[in-house]
Amino acid sequence: MREISGLFVEHTKRRLLVGCLSTLVGVPVMCCCLFGLFNFVLPFMDNLARRGDGNTAAIVLVGGGVVALVVLLAVPVGVMLVILNQRARGLDAIFTPLGLRGAMYLVFGRHYQGQIAGREADIYIFRGPTIELRLKTGVLTRTQFFHRDSIPVGVSGALNKHPLTPLPGLENYAVYALDEAWTRGWLAAEQTAQAVQTLMTVGAEWAIFRSLELQPGEVVLHLYRSRRLLVSSIPLEAARAWLEALETLAQSAEVQPAPGVTAAPFQAASRQSRERINKIQTYAIAFIVFVMPLCFIAIGVLVFLLASLN
Repeated sequence: MREISGLFVEHTKRRLLVGCLSTLVGVPVMCCCLFGLFNFVLPFMDNLARRGDGNTAAIVLVGGGVVALVVLLAVPVGVMLVILNQRARGLDAIFTPLGLRGAMYLVFGRHYQGQIAGREADIYIFRGPTIELRLKTGVLTRTQFFHRDSIPVGVSGALNKHPLTPLPGLENYAVYALDEAWTRGWLAAEQTAQAVQTLMTVGAEWAIFRSLELQPGEVVLHLYRSRRLLVSSIPLEAARAWLEALETLAQSAEVQPAPGVTAAPFQAASRQSRERINKIQTYAIAFIVFVMPLCFIAIGVLVFLLASLN
C-alpha cells in the first residue's frame, strides 16, 4: 500500500509540474494570439469585406492562417527538438561506446540495437520513464524475478500464484518459473545468482517497478516509473554492468539441459513488431500536428470563398 501511495504522489507531482509549465507558456501565447486577432486581423478583414475585395481577403486569410500555424507549431516543435536532441546525445554517449546504434523510438524515446558478445541486443528507453534491456538467447522457457515487497508479488499472492521457495543467494527475490526444476538448476550456479543480484540492485535506484525475466528467446531487465520528479542520465558503469549480467544469464541458461516446459516467444515484443508500432505512431503524430491544421485552414478558406460568392 505504501508503494502504491508513493507512486500516486510522484505521478501527481509530475502532472502538476507539467501542467504549471504548460500554463506558464501557453497562457501568454494565447493572450498574444487573441490580442492580434481582435486588434489587427479581424479589423483588417472587416475593411476588406466592406470594400468588396474578396480575392485579397482570401489571400490574407490563407496567408495569415499559414503564418499563424507555422508560428504556433515552430516554437513548441523547435523546443521539443532541442530537448530531444540533447537527450539523444546524452544517451548516445552511454550506449554508442558499447557498440550499439541509436534511433528515435515512439517520438520521445530511443532504441539502441547491436550485438553484445555476439548476441542481438535491444535497449528501449521511452516515456514512463521506462527502460528495457533485451538480450537474445536460445532458451525457450520463462522465469521472472521481483523484489519480495513489490506490488506484482502482492498481486500474485492475491491470485493464489506463489513463487519458488527462497533460493540460496536470492532470498530477497520472488522467483516465478514455468519449469521449476530447470530454474533451480540454472540458479544454483553462483555466477548466475550474482548476475541476478546485479540486475536487481545496481543503478536505477529511481525505479519503482524493477523486474528481471527470462522470456522465450531473450533475457529482459525492465525498469518502470520513478520515485523522483526528474530522472538523471543512466551511468555508463551501470549500463555496462547490466549488459554483462544479462550476457552471463543468457550463457548460463544455454549451457543447462533443455527445459522440459517451454513456451513460444512473444511476437508483440519482437523488434519487428516494435518498429511497426514506432512507424505508425510517428505517422499518426505527423498527421495530427501538420496535416489536420492544414485541412482546417483549407476548409476555412473554402467556406469563406463560398460565403463571398453569395
